[in-house]
Amino acid sequence: MLQWVSYSRDSGTVSLTWLGSQFRQILVDGDHDLQGTQKEEIDVFFRQMLQNTPSEARPVAKESMHKSPNILLIDDERDALLTYRLFLIDHGFNVSAFSDPVSAMEHFGRVPTHYGLVLTDIRMKPVNGLQVYQKVKLANPDAKVIFISALDAADELVTVLPGVRAKDVIRKPVELEAFMGIVKSAIAG
Repeated sequence: MLQWVSYSRDSGTVSLTWLGSQFRQILVDGDHDLQGTQKEEIDVFFRQMLQNTPSEARPVAKESMHKSPNILLIDDERDALLTYRLFLIDHGFNVSAFSDPVSAMEHFGRVPTHYGLVLTDIRMKPVNGLQVYQKVKLANPDAKVIFISALDAADELVTVLPGVRAKDVIRKPVELEAFMGIVKSAIAG
């Protein structure tokens, strides 16, 4: 898996390697050279990587010796979802990750006060990030929501959604330092 993602310490950016891009392409478009069973195994592997890691297997960052807030992470791009999840876990956060926004909202609806922060992509189907925001705020007005998007949508979101500030939008491609700074700032208050 580490061969799929590269991290530049100089710029703080994370990107897919050639191998990661090829693997993602197989998942997205399919590859006729692979048998159905092989595709299923790849998909199963990805789903397992996205499931919550048992707490005893999570790396614990030094700054997270206190109880970390629970974060709900939603992005329909599985490679991005995996990357963000690894960032957060590496910094000691408890993360539930979903590539399907409908499943994420069903899960959130069962335990809305469990999450202090929701990180969501904007462009997703059948439920988009704006709908996620509305549903989260209805179920738990105290939960904070941060958008992650390739769109330069901060100004529009600020005018459309009450309580959203420009700093609540993370622009893709994500830089680790900026990403973690925004997450920590949102959690702090």
